[in-house]
Amino acid sequence: MTNRYPGKCTKCGQTVHPETGTCEKVNGKWVVQHTECPTGESTSCNNSQGLPADWAEVQAAGAPSRVNRACCKCGEEVRSGDGLCARSSDGKWYTWHSECQTAQAAPEATETIRKGEGYGGREYKPGQVIRHKDGWWVVVKASKRYYDEDGMSMGVGDEEGYVYSATIRPATDDEAAPMIAKAAAAEARKAQEARRTEVAQQIRAEGELPDGIQVPEGETYSDRRTIYGGGDWFVVNSERIWYVQNNGADGDDWRRNNVRTGGAGAIGWRIPYDEALAAEIKQFPA
Repeated sequence: MTNRYPGKCTKCGQTVHPETGTCEKVNGKWVVQHTECPTGESTSCNNSQGLPADWAEVQAAGAPSRVNRACCKCGEEVRSGDGLCARSSDGKWYTWHSECQTAQAAPEATETIRKGEGYGGREYKPGQVIRHKDGWWVVVKASKRYYDEDGMSMGVGDEEGYVYSATIRPATDDEAAPMIAKAAAAEARKAQEARRTEVAQQIRAEGELPDGIQVPEGETYSDRRTIYGGGDWFVVNSERIWYVQNNGADGDDWRRNNVRTGGAGAIGWRIPYDEALAAEIKQFPA
């Protein structure tokens, strides 16, 4: 009968693709043979030179693959359901990764990376730009594999879970540009947060802590107060700069409060107006 699944030909040792040979049960085991054993190059090619003449039509007819088989474009395994397959006009079956259908040649050599979810690994996506070796790389292909046992031995980082893998290549300047800009913006925010903390500490150290209940007048900036009585903010007017720290949460010592709020109150320190410092405070994010 015609074989429905791939197997190794008992005559030539090459792969018999589905419905391209015969199968029979021998001594309780199924064995397969080519109807006519191939000569020359294997039909499981690793580059476009080995693809059939009607490759465009084969791609257009691609359907979800149902068996594990080597990709005819890159040579790596296509697991069942993770790629496409179709039969060419010569009757041979071809299977390929979905991303291999349109993927362009990598500008430089590729590398393979893998990381288990127990070690912080996350699923990769083709086209994703990631940080690797102090540079930016593009994910060409991505895959994942679930291990329901012996996860620690397989690199999961836990008894069970996924290991995520990707083939990556160095990113071009255009591909890396958005990520470089994003990283620069993150560094700028980090520096601004550090400066905000420094200014708050400066006002607390050098400023006056007035007695009595105060109601600072002026424009409020970088307001981070919370409904739970926490957070802080700045108030700037033409004469003074205030740093106010909310002190109205459960467990706070409300007796220290010297600034009226809509809650239990806050603690405020003030310094004389400083134009340069005021300009900085106005740029602090909320």
